[in-house]
Amino acid sequence: MNPILERLLTDGWFEHDGAQWPLAHCTDVDICRRYHEFIREESVHDVLEIGTLFGLTTLTFADVVGRRGGHVDTIDLSREVHPWPDGREIRHIHDAAVRHVTQAGLAEVVTFHAGDSKAVLPSLLAAGHRYDFALIDGDHKFPAVLLDFLSVDRMVRIGGYVALDDVSSRLAMNERFNGGPNRVLEAMFSSGRYEITPWSPNVAVCRKLRDP
Repeated sequence: MNPILERLLTDGWFEHDGAQWPLAHCTDVDICRRYHEFIREESVHDVLEIGTLFGLTTLTFADVVGRRGGHVDTIDLSREVHPWPDGREIRHIHDAAVRHVTQAGLAEVVTFHAGDSKAVLPSLLAAGHRYDFALIDGDHKFPAVLLDFLSVDRMVRIGGYVALDDVSSRLAMNERFNGGPNRVLEAMFSSGRYEITPWSPNVAVCRKLRDP
């Protein structure tokens, strides 16, 4: 495993703007390690990620696919200020993601797309991009997740995978999220086109069986 990625996963914090920040608002460390192993075993080549943040899963994906000539497209709003659970506000967190990828020697493996996924995804689709694995972990409100999935579904190859983050009941029962990713997971199951495997109470990985 790349030493920059291993350090993040082991230490549980990262440096940015002259301060230390605990890992937060990101995929669980154990799930990241499982993604790393899964993508290696499944021979995934091209990855799409919605929700870059400070680049933890970005690095996880890039470390594997970069070894086999693959690529990662990652999308994030790149907000100027992001509230952190410890009460502080982190500025330009997107810069931390770019720095982590660069320090890991994976800059040529990753393309960063700054903007709203509902605008970026159609442009990737129109450009003919296709993926073996996609992580949907951006805006967790149901309409946003649904729009993300509708585009992702058209770009993931048959036999590829779509991972949904934050499918927990906590989010699903929150009125503000209108069911969140859980409602999309329900639609995927109902379609009969995806084989769904829960990885944790918060993450489901879904294998695409066929196109509509």
